[in-house]
Amino acid sequence: MSLTVALALSALAGCDAGKPATGADGTPSASPTGGTALPYASRVLPYRLYTHCGIDEARIDGHWYEAVDPLSDGNGNPPPGWGNPFQAGEVHLVSPTEAEFRDPAGHVVRLRLRAGATAPKRICS
Repeated sequence: MSLTVALALSALAGCDAGKPATGADGTPSASPTGGTALPYASRVLPYRLYTHCGIDEARIDGHWYEAVDPLSDGNGNPPPGWGNPFQAGEVHLVSPTEAEFRDPAGHVVRLRLRAGATAPKRICS
């Protein structure tokens, strides 16, 4: 094989390196415990966190996560300083089972995967 052909094949093979296999909805099809080839620490997604009934859970990349330390004002609303009904920021996928929401105001929320969850824990009105 010529050097040119070898380099071209190498470049083509690298195009999908680090991308997880995806299902029909575009979410990673590998299980959280099985892992994917994707280095999770490098995945950052723009995200609008739903805060209307407090910060308790989030649907990220087709999977449900719950807040490690839920936040509210004690009356089912977001704490002071948070947007309502949404807070714009980013989700950092830390591992196959953990994520972190961060926003420009400095808010940080650690989230843990709810394995097998297909719906929110509760419906917010």
